[in-house]
Amino acid sequence: MTPERPNQHASQLHGAPTPDNNEELATIRPRRRWRRWVFYRVIIGVIVGFVIVGIIKLLNDPVVGTALPQKQFVASPTPKAGLNELAGLIIDLNYPSAFDQVSRVSSSPSALEQYVISSKAQYRRSIAVSVFNLPSGNLDDDSSYKYRLINPSLYKASAGAVKTEPVVLMAKNDHTELTMFWAHGGKLVIVAITSTASGDDVNTFMQAIMPTVRWRQ
Repeated sequence: MTPERPNQHASQLHGAPTPDNNEELATIRPRRRWRRWVFYRVIIGVIVGFVIVGIIKLLNDPVVGTALPQKQFVASPTPKAGLNELAGLIIDLNYPSAFDQVSRVSSSPSALEQYVISSKAQYRRSIAVSVFNLPSGNLDDDSSYKYRLINPSLYKASAGAVKTEPVVLMAKNDHTELTMFWAHGGKLVIVAITSTASGDDVNTFMQAIMPTVRWRQ
């Protein structure tokens, strides 16, 4: 007589999951869903991180003014050692090679021409050159000169000369700014040197620039 076999459910004979298998699948599926959820969150986090870094870099990049067309100025080494040249339409001057980029700006609508000379290596130093009409030839008629003159607690005035013509120098009392005012032929040129960089001396920069300032008109 053949031994009797234990009764098997029809579903077991055909490979269908048993109650034990169902419990195992019920455990595996949530794990898979959890792993996919974690994976997608990691990918999204990486993408968001790159976007945030890109935005921060864009906001922190220095703003550069519009470079002048070549016909407007020439910023190139000159025969004088350590000096570059700014050849504007009305004014011309040489400046120390510690400054190596020039931009044409228009911060004042009444200016005939304006430039900012700056340094790629040190953003804390700059030279602002502005030319205005001054028919009276009287510096008191210029608002920026007048402001410095009536604020002796901030600025100290001294006299100078360029090519035998008188100029006025206004030095900020904290030694971070030195500005030259030169009235000539119904016009006024203002050369303002500013630096908060350690080791910079605005007076030394001005001594190099002043003798080179020339009127083209």
